[in-house]
Amino acid sequence: MNNIYDNGELLLGTKKDILDYWKNNAVNIDSDFEEEVKEDLKDLKDDTIVCINYDNGMGYTIDYWDNKDIVNKEEKETRTCSECHKEMTQGYCIENGEEYYCSDECLHKHYTQEEYLEMYDNGNGDSYWTEWEC
Repeated sequence: MNNIYDNGELLLGTKKDILDYWKNNAVNIDSDFEEEVKEDLKDLKDDTIVCINYDNGMGYTIDYWDNKDIVNKEEKETRTCSECHKEMTQGYCIENGEEYYCSDECLHKHYTQEEYLEMYDNGNGDSYWTEWEC
């Protein structure tokens, strides 16, 4: 039995359960949407927790968590790189935590050095490099 939460705007469950839910329950969704989501999920493990928000007026967003991330969340507060999804102990904090990047390489996939320095604003901005306690 699938453990799925679907309220017409959010779909929450494991990757496997969501794909089975669509396959076995004749859910009325656009086939292009379903194929896009399947493509986005293809590299995730079957037991990865997935939350799909498909009623945000701009397509859809997908958030996902490995089961160990959920268990560890209560034990310690962690930051995850917005680009490569690695757990971070140091790195860039962008706009007071809206985004995190673990390295120059990940940061520069989204911002040039000049853009970052503008957000940093000589230490007066809401973007900075830091180290976090583990």
